Amino acid sequence: MDKGSKLKLDKLKALQGRAIASNHASLCLPVYRSIVSRTTETIFPIIEEFIDKYTNKIGRPGYNAAAYPIIKDIGSRKAAAISLTVVVNHFHAPHSYQSIATKIGAEIANEWVLQQEDPKLIANINKFRFGNIGTQRRMDYLRKTLGDIKGQALQTVDTVTRAAIGNILLGIILRTDLIKKERTNKRDVYNIRASSSVLEYLEKAINTQAARSPILGPILRPIIIDVNSHFIKPQKGRYICESTIESNDCNIIRAANLLNSSKWTIDEEQYNFIKECALSRTSILGLPYVFSGEFPRYTKEMSQQQKTDVKKLRAKLYSKKNKNTAQRVRLLSSLSMLSDYIGETCYFESQADFRGRLYLKSNLISYQGPDWLRSLWKFKESRPIETEEQRNWLFIHAANCYGHNRISFEDRIAFIFNNRKEIQKIANDPWHSLSLSLPLIGNAEDPFRFLAACREVSRFFTEGYGYQSSIPVQMDATSQGIQIWSTLAEDIDLMKASNVIADGTLPKDIYQNLADTINDSARTSDNPDCAYFRRNPIDRKLAKSALIIIPYGGTIYAIRELVDSKDWDAPFRARGWLSKELWEQARDILHSIVKCQERASQAVRTHLKDNPATRVYEWDTPNGLHVRQRYMKDKRIRIKNALDQTIHSYRIETDSVDIRRSALAFPPNFIHSLDSSILCLGLINSNSNYSVKDFMAIHDCVGVHASYAQDVHTELSMAFKEVLNSQNIFQFLSFSSCNGPKGRYNEGAFERESVKLSRYLFS
Repeated sequence: MDKGSKLKLDKLKALQGRAIASNHASLCLPVYRSIVSRTTETIFPIIEEFIDKYTNKIGRPGYNAAAYPIIKDIGSRKAAAISLTVVVNHFHAPHSYQSIATKIGAEIANEWVLQQEDPKLIANINKFRFGNIGTQRRMDYLRKTLGDIKGQALQTVDTVTRAAIGNILLGIILRTDLIKKERTNKRDVYNIRASSSVLEYLEKAINTQAARSPILGPILRPIIIDVNSHFIKPQKGRYICESTIESNDCNIIRAANLLNSSKWTIDEEQYNFIKECALSRTSILGLPYVFSGEFPRYTKEMSQQQKTDVKKLRAKLYSKKNKNTAQRVRLLSSLSMLSDYIGETCYFESQADFRGRLYLKSNLISYQGPDWLRSLWKFKESRPIETEEQRNWLFIHAANCYGHNRISFEDRIAFIFNNRKEIQKIANDPWHSLSLSLPLIGNAEDPFRFLAACREVSRFFTEGYGYQSSIPVQMDATSQGIQIWSTLAEDIDLMKASNVIADGTLPKDIYQNLADTINDSARTSDNPDCAYFRRNPIDRKLAKSALIIIPYGGTIYAIRELVDSKDWDAPFRARGWLSKELWEQARDILHSIVKCQERASQAVRTHLKDNPATRVYEWDTPNGLHVRQRYMKDKRIRIKNALDQTIHSYRIETDSVDIRRSALAFPPNFIHSLDSSILCLGLINSNSNYSVKDFMAIHDCVGVHASYAQDVHTELSMAFKEVLNSQNIFQFLSFSSCNGPKGRYNEGAFERESVKLSRYLFS
C-alpha cells in the first residue's frame, strides 16, 4: 500500500476512536463518498436476507414479539433500506447504540402508521401542502392533517415496540460485520464503531480507486523521489472495459515515463506573492475572496412580485457565495500543502484512461490546475537561452499568457519589446504595479502565469543571452478536436479556419468568427427574445466554450447548460434564443464534422446490432493501445417510503448493450484516443531527436524549456501529420470520408503541393 493511501487509512482509523465509522471520511475527504455508497450497496442484500431469516423464525414470545408483525408488514427490503440509511446517515457524529436503535424504531414505526392509511389521500396532502419539508417535520404535519380530516388521531406504536424494532434491526446489521458494539465507561451504554472488515474494505477500495481514476486516487501530492519507469494499466471507467496495451514498449508507456521523470520545483517568489494575495481576503487578479456582500431582506410592504425578485437575487448571491467559498477553501488548502514542497525536487506520476489520455495522479496541486497553480511550477533544471529563436519563444509564451495568442508570432514578440519597461516594473515589484493599476497585469487573461513570465523576461533583459531559463514555455493546439475532425473529413476550408494548414501570415480565430456571427444575428434579427444580446454582445470565451462542445459529441442541452451557468441577468427566453443560435451556427460552421460524427455513430450502432454477442466496440490507436469501449444498460432500483421519498437506491448492470450510448460515445472517445497519440508521439520524438528531458503536458498543450521550444513545436506538427496518416485508423473511419476511402487516410489532403501545415497548428 502506498504512503498516501496509508496516511488516509490511518486518519480514518484515528477517527474511529471518537465516532461511529466510515462516513467520517466522506466529510473529511470527498474521495470516500463513492466508497460509502458502494459499502451500502454491497451489504444491502445481506441485511435483507438476515431480516427475512429472523422475522420468519418461530420462537418463544418475549420482548421482541410485538416488533415482528410490524417489520413483516413493512417488508424486508424496505426495512433493510430504512435501517441501513439511518446507520449510514449517522456516521458523521458519535452516537450510542441506544440512540441509533431508537432512531431506526421511530422511522419504521412512522412508515408502518402511514401504510395503514389511504395512500391516495396521503399522496395528495404530501404533494400540495408540504413541498420540500424534511421527513420528520413532514411526518408531524401529516399526522395533524390526517387527524383533522378523520376526526380522530392516527394509530401509534408504543415506545417499547419501537425500541424492540430498533434492537432487532440494528442487531441484524451487527451480524453483517459492518459495525461493532463496544462498551463505554458508563454502565449499559455502548458505542458503535466501524468493524475491521469495513476498514479492510475501504483499504481495498482506496487502491482500486487509485488504479481507476486520477481524480479519486489517493496520491494527491507530488512525489519527492524519482518515479521509476512503470507499466501503465489504462483505467476502467464505469461500465467500460479495461483497454489493453500491445507491448510494454509502446508509445503510451514511453511518453508516460518521460512525464514521470521530468523534474519540477516550486517558484518560491511566486508562491509568496500568491500567498500574500490570498491572505488579503480580497479579489486580486481573479483569486477567490472572502464574500462580504449584503443579502436583500424581505419587508412587509413588498408586493408578491417584489418578493419573488428578492428571492431570485438571494438565491443568486447564495450560489455565488458558495462557489467562491469552495474555491477559496481549495486555494488555502493547496497553499498549505505546497509549502511542504518548497525547495524540493518533485515528480508527477501519470496514468492513462481507457482511451490513452494521460493525467497526473497528484492533480490537486499539480500544473494541471487553475492559472495561479500553474504559475507556481517550474523545471528544476535550467537551460540557457542562446539564440534569437529561443528568446522569441520565451517572448511568445509571455504574450500568450497575456492573451495575445491570436496575433502573429512577430506581433507577439513586438508586444514584449514595446512593453519592456512596464514588464520590468511588474517583475521587480508586482504589488506596486497593482497599486498603480498598471493595465498590463490587470488586463492579462492569465495574470499569475503572465507575472511569472514577466519575471523570466525581465531577467533575460538583464542578463542577456546565456540566461538560464527554467519556466515551461507552453504551446497549445487551437482546438485539436476541430483540427482532427476537419483533417479526417478533408474539409480544406475548416482546416484553414482551425490552423491545420497555412492560409496567410496570421492565425485564424474560429471562435471569434462564431461570436461575431451571433452578435450580427442579434443586431439584425427582429426577434424580441434577442433584445438582451443586442445590448450585451457575447464574448469570444463563451463562443469558444460552445463551439468545442460539437467535436466531442455535445448536444444543445450542453450548450443550454453552459449559457445558464453564466453570471448574468439574461431573461429565460433570451437564454433560450442564444442557446439555439449557438447550436445552429456552430453546427453550420462545423457541418462536415457533424456529418462525420453521424456516420461514425451509425457505423457503431450497426456493428453492435449485427453483433449483439460482442458487447464491445474496439479499435487500435497509433499509440499502441487497444481501446475497448463497452456501455451496458443499467437499471436503477429505488426503494421509497410512504412519503414518496427515496430512502435507498442502487444500480444493477443488465445483460443488454446500451447501443445508443455506445454510438454517441464513440466520436469523442475516438478523438481523445487520437489527440493522446499525437501528444505521445510528439514527446517521444522530441526526446529521441533532441534529447529533451523535461516536459509539461495537459492533453493538447505541451510545455518545455525555451531552448527546445522550436524543436518540440516542429515534432508536434509532424506527429499530427503522422498520426492522421496512420493505417490503423483507416478501417474505422472509412465511412466518414466525403470522397470515399483511400489507401492511406488523408494522404491526398497532406500531400498536395499547395497544402502546407500552418505554423500556428500549435501556438
